[in-house]
Amino acid sequence: MTTGPAAELIEAIVEHLRGAPDEWDALALVIELRGDRVATTYGYVYQADGTTAAVASRPSGVLSTVRAYLAATYEAGQRLPLKLLVQFERITRAYEITFEDSDAARWKVTPGNIDVVPHELRPDFVRRVMTLDELLRTVAEERLDTPVLSGAGVLHDDAVVLERRGDHFVVFLVNERHAVIESTLQTFDAEDAALAHVLRKLRQVARARRSLEALDRP
Repeated sequence: MTTGPAAELIEAIVEHLRGAPDEWDALALVIELRGDRVATTYGYVYQADGTTAAVASRPSGVLSTVRAYLAATYEAGQRLPLKLLVQFERITRAYEITFEDSDAARWKVTPGNIDVVPHELRPDFVRRVMTLDELLRTVAEERLDTPVLSGAGVLHDDAVVLERRGDHFVVFLVNERHAVIESTLQTFDAEDAALAHVLRKLRQVARARRSLEALDRP
């Protein structure tokens, strides 16, 4: 994902997200506006297993980035939209922001459509292939552990490893003795899917480590 007002808006949404589980792959969030103020936010995160969770992002936490995004998108004095729909895929970093200028009922959740709206809002971008360069760039940007890829890299406790075995790719973690943790072993037919899973596991390891460090603090 490139830098700029849109990227900063998405970063703020994720930072101030409420109700989301630790692991999610995609996000759809509606931001309702009153002029240049954020009235409310609501939406969903989507997990790899198909599970959906209702979420919101703290309005005061995203207000400054919403205003910056609108200022970069609209001319001074131009009528602002009623709502924004922000859709984001966490692994590929693909995103789309849709404006609603006149229909206040669009994307509104009611008792009659509560089971339908999550599916309607779910991001459905053209599939973007995860490349090795993109993986390594994301690892550097997020300061994640460097994975061990096809034998290149240093094994350590909780290292994420990708190996090619015949026509397949396998991803797994190793323990402090550098042995495979069998419960983490997954096989993929396509390299880009394996690389995307490597990134997912690296983020899991980073979150687990931060949680342990927090517990150790006095």
